[in-house]
Amino acid sequence: MSHPTVWEYLTVPTSDNIDLNALGAEGWELAGVDGTNLYFKRPVTSFRERVTLDQKRHYFGLLGVPLDEEEGSEA
Repeated sequence: MSHPTVWEYLTVPTSDNIDLNALGAEGWELAGVDGTNLYFKRPVTSFRERVTLDQKRHYFGLLGVPLDEEEGSEA
């Protein structure tokens, strides 16, 4: 049985100077715009996926090797 996607949301005032590429790399996608805000959404990762990614980042960091986010998303 497939579970519906659960989303988390981020609201950023249009007056803020933000790095859209950085938000995209973190999985945020633009969901809407109005005169004062940008609205982003991304799927919520499960607890298991978050723990696995956190562990990978920790151990890669101990080795002095940054975790490639593409690799990390396959956990």
